[in-house]
Amino acid sequence: MKVPLVTLALVMAVLVGPVRAEDSRNAFCEKACKQAADYYWDVLSLNTSGTPKDADIKRIRAKYDLVPDVLAVSIAERAALVYQQFGREVLNYKEEMNAEIVGICSESCKED
Repeated sequence: MKVPLVTLALVMAVLVGPVRAEDSRNAFCEKACKQAADYYWDVLSLNTSGTPKDADIKRIRAKYDLVPDVLAVSIAERAALVYQQFGREVLNYKEEMNAEIVGICSESCKED
């Protein structure tokens, strides 16, 4: 399960990375990566009750203003694939995986 998370975190970092000035970059990276990870879990949770409707995804999407639209689409697709592969069991590892996703994403974002 580590490979999909690393891939997701790196995609988040590349797309979120070049947005802000260097001074506030670290704080921005951490906040943007946290939002992206939270969005991922919200969309993943939607999959537990079947295929999510576009209206549900748009409603959730509105909460995450730092996540670029192109990244949001990738996150939603990745969440659906992870849920198909691992099912509800993946939800048991939310805290550990979330910390790892945010950490990898933040470090990559700061390096760009």
